[in-house]
Amino acid sequence: MQIETRGQSDSLQVRWPGRDWLTLLDAPVLAPGEGAMLCHWVASQWSRMPGGNKSSIILPRVFTQPETDHVVFYPGSFNPWHDGHLACVELTPIRPLVVVPDANPWKENTRSKDDCAWFEILNIAKKLPSDVTLYPGFWSVQTQNPTVDWLPHVKWSCRSLTLGADSLLALPRWKDVQKLLQALDTVFIVPRAEDKMRINQVIKELAQFNTVLIFSVLPEHQYEKLSSTFLRK
Repeated sequence: MQIETRGQSDSLQVRWPGRDWLTLLDAPVLAPGEGAMLCHWVASQWSRMPGGNKSSIILPRVFTQPETDHVVFYPGSFNPWHDGHLACVELTPIRPLVVVPDANPWKENTRSKDDCAWFEILNIAKKLPSDVTLYPGFWSVQTQNPTVDWLPHVKWSCRSLTLGADSLLALPRWKDVQKLLQALDTVFIVPRAEDKMRINQVIKELAQFNTVLIFSVLPEHQYEKLSSTFLRK
């Protein structure tokens, strides 16, 4: 579907056949297909992500592609977003940081096909600090999307990853973990009330796949026991 635009940055407006102009950052709840279309369209402006193209459109700041050589990705299902996720963002010491909402292959997908993907993306975007951006391209996809299927193919020369300690412990079972780790510069690990000895064991196990990869355990924080699964109950 062809999307027209006017304005730029946080004032960017869009419309498509059957829709009047709407401000991208203040869109109403849309039909599921329309919300998914907006997620895909914004993602398509990211020329450094798989499937993206160079564009002259100036997106809102929170959806703007970083143009530095080094980028840190923080992927997760974020369903719902909570203060533990925000702690992961704030503790990550390097910018730019890109939050990547996505389906988690290790968790049940509780999202409904009737949900508006763009409305959910906006709810996360509004909670992010001003120095963090969000890539919405995977949120409209209903299938699982292993990190290794996209991260090694991004067009940044240096890539890092922020993970909760619980995700780190599952990392040895991720798809093609060796290929993924070889595409990374640093893995930032945010405490999640996990056993420190076990964390160190997993780091030692993973280090064999990339001997120059840095594993950086970040400071403890007060939201380590918060869980999206618990909050959904």
